[in-house]
Amino acid sequence: EMEGGRPKSTMLRKMGILRAKEMPEVEVIGVEVPDPIGPHGAKGVGEIGLVPTAGAVANAFAQFDGVRYNKLPIKKRIQK
Repeated sequence: EMEGGRPKSTMLRKMGILRAKEMPEVEVIGVEVPDPIGPHGAKGVGEIGLVPTAGAVANAFAQFDGVRYNKLPIKKRIQK
């Protein structure tokens, strides 16, 4: 459930998010379709691990200093 654009609960169980051991088995099927732009038809997959990184780092800073960061780059704030 959402309230004001945010989840009412921060507990994963109440959000209905499965735990790792509750996830169904996933079958990965490689589909070989060459990319016309990539060298020798290759496609990149290394970026997949980078997608959540910025959000995870921003949340770590928010846990540390209580400031919610929503723009990159995160710059040092000088407290007076």
